[in-house]
Amino acid sequence: MSNSLTRYASLLAASVNVQPGQLVVVRCETEYYDLALLAAEAAYQRGASMVRILTSDPRQTEQTVRHASEDEIRRMFDTDIDVFNRLADCHGALIGVRGEQDFNLGSRLQAEVPDRYQLYMNTLTAAREPYSRLIVNRAQGQWLVAGAATESWAKQIGITKDELWERIFRVTFADQENCLELNAQSDAALLHRRNILNELGYRRFRVTGGGSDFTVGIHPLARWMGGGRVSQRGVPFTPNKPTYENFITPDWRTANGTLKMHRPFMVEGVPVIGLVVTYKDGEIVEWDAESGKEAFAQLIAREGAGRGGEFALADRNTPVYLENMIWWHILFDENAACHWAFGNGYSAAFEDGASLTAAELAERGLAQAKTHVDGMWGCDQTCVFGFDASGTEHPIMLDGAWAPELANPAGA
Repeated sequence: MSNSLTRYASLLAASVNVQPGQLVVVRCETEYYDLALLAAEAAYQRGASMVRILTSDPRQTEQTVRHASEDEIRRMFDTDIDVFNRLADCHGALIGVRGEQDFNLGSRLQAEVPDRYQLYMNTLTAAREPYSRLIVNRAQGQWLVAGAATESWAKQIGITKDELWERIFRVTFADQENCLELNAQSDAALLHRRNILNELGYRRFRVTGGGSDFTVGIHPLARWMGGGRVSQRGVPFTPNKPTYENFITPDWRTANGTLKMHRPFMVEGVPVIGLVVTYKDGEIVEWDAESGKEAFAQLIAREGAGRGGEFALADRNTPVYLENMIWWHILFDENAACHWAFGNGYSAAFEDGASLTAAELAERGLAQAKTHVDGMWGCDQTCVFGFDASGTEHPIMLDGAWAPELANPAGA
């Protein structure tokens, strides 16, 4: 496994595209600190001026939520805010490695100390605002989100930690010597499909199958994304590994109909399973779930958090889907299925979006909220259609797979 882990770490540094003289921050939990060290070494090999590794430990998080004074909880993420602002100011790079060192922590704290846990989560959400605004939407630096296997996460899936690492390596090609080349080819395919979708120019979409019957529109200046981003300084990078999705920011006001989620997703550490949600003119009018109801209710009670922030397509032929399992990790499950984000949209998915004011973005139908939570509605029965200017319907996905002209885009 050591060779694959080293290749994986090199992939993270290459995907975020660390530049000579650049400040790099690596965030991780303590269980996979060795991966962070390897990623730091790979960043230095690419010329980073400084790499800082920031760690967290769910055991300390639990102590804080249960015992710290509320005033201290409100201040506990001040350092994170400083880091995000520093990265944006100096156009640095952020590598965020996410596992689940204690998969049930959120559910446990929500059940036992709900008020204190909500205070903690609200504070954390507010602390992430500079990251969302300056780094993700304005691209004042590069960023990457990647996964790391843990004992707790593997147990939730029902496999061993080593087996989970093997699956992570397979879906990122880190199990192969030409890992970087294969990832570049995969990213190029996404980029080419993005260009095709933008050239088609569909402004309204319909989803059917698997219990969903849903329509949504987009603003004329909205643009499909996927296959990478470019920072303000012109540095290309890939924000997620793995990544197999093409996505766009919808006009939240045009969402109508029902979406049925086929994979569980986490809301502040609490699993939401079996969600079915119905929209009318952009607002949720009815919903139900098999479990996680309280967490989802708390989510959509926040301003703008129930509105649609992302309409994303990923088919049943992605390496992540072909592992044939529920990953119980949003980065992987969202790359195995089409999904819909509840909450904040991406201003970057508009032409000149980074330069627009909040009012201008609102006019274009961008959902504005402090949270962004993905729910996966795609399955092997999913069909997606786009409508051209004449109102004619064209297939984009059929039975969970890309339509022929999008399945293997030429030039990838």
